Amino acid sequence: MTKISAVPAGVAVDSPYPAGNWQLLPQARVTPLPEGKRGFLHKVILWMSRRQGKSKEDMTVISTLLRLGPLAPRYLLFVSNLLFKGGISRQDKERVILRVAWRTGSVYEWAHHVALGLDAGLSREEIDSFGQDDSPLWTPRTRAFVQAIDELHVRQSLGEEKWRELALFLSEDLCVEFLVLVGHYVMAATMLNTLGVRLEPEFSIGKLPPPVSR
Repeated sequence: MTKISAVPAGVAVDSPYPAGNWQLLPQARVTPLPEGKRGFLHKVILWMSRRQGKSKEDMTVISTLLRLGPLAPRYLLFVSNLLFKGGISRQDKERVILRVAWRTGSVYEWAHHVALGLDAGLSREEIDSFGQDDSPLWTPRTRAFVQAIDELHVRQSLGEEKWRELALFLSEDLCVEFLVLVGHYVMAATMLNTLGVRLEPEFSIGKLPPPVSR
């Protein structure tokens, strides 16, 4: 198990990585936008992200995404609304994102959403459970979410059985939101893993557990 110490959401965290296929490049392929190229809007975005994350340091993912240019503020506004607005509760969103982070092996996504999950009121035990195949801690609703994510991870679609199970707990509108949430954080994990986005100094990372077959 690997220890993480992080306080990006104002919560003291000491969380192990569960066994999984974690993706972590030896170094970043693309670094954050250099400070000399950051304009006033970039600085405002970074300040807002520090405030929202209750962090003293710029989030590496945000400073890297500034390379999107004019698209950056529009994309980040979408992400903020997806995470903090909408009809799915914050706790359920963190459950979904943690499962996606584990399935995609995203070290960065997992580390940040351990802290955000605690901030949203999830217990440490439940957070750890999203790195398991099954858990007695899961309610039928949570299990339906996890199984839907797992099937989406394999098939990029849901069969009729898993769709019906998901629809027991979510309206049609919320099923759409669920799929957008899962799809976005799979995309984010792909970007984080491929670019090798580094965790901030607030995170202390040790050796990852050996990979397992998934």
